[in-house]
Amino acid sequence: MGFIQNIHVFNCRSETVSTFRVPLSRNWILILGVMLAQGIHIGAMHIQFMQTVLRLEPITFLEWVEVLILAVPLLIVMEIFKRIRTRHHPGA
Repeated sequence: MGFIQNIHVFNCRSETVSTFRVPLSRNWILILGVMLAQGIHIGAMHIQFMQTVLRLEPITFLEWVEVLILAVPLLIVMEIFKRIRTRHHPGA
């Protein structure tokens, strides 16, 4: 879930402009925050103490790919939403 949220945060940079049209360079703090958050998630999965406390285990590369595949529809749905919203509310 954390990975999907880290992907979705890039959709949230604009309610009307496509995620792919807003330059990443506009918000370096967001990029660094996402990298830090994902790093903490990955670290927690590989540190024995955190695995015990949080009841986690590392996931395989194939599982990372599956999570990425699950995140892609969220990007697509948000792009469709933005397009529909700008067509029906051009001033929004």
